Amino acid sequence: MDGASRYPDANWQSMGIYVTDQHRFNRKFVFQLGARYNSYSIDAQFDNTFYPFPFTEADIKNGAVTGSSGVCVQT
Repeated sequence: MDGASRYPDANWQSMGIYVTDQHRFNRKFVFQLGARYNSYSIDAQFDNTFYPFPFTEADIKNGAVTGSSGVCVQT
């Protein structure tokens, strides 16, 4: 018996790279800084046999840069 698939026939890829650094000003005060770049892509083919989608394919390529910083004070 044929049935509807929950997922499209797709190829997807995800990658990321990050850097981080830490600087100790003295014995009690530490500063941290980090950055990350994420990239993903998907190339999907949709089957309209069971669901009347208004499209048959999706091609998405996107990326984002995120960052963080922090201070640690030891008592």
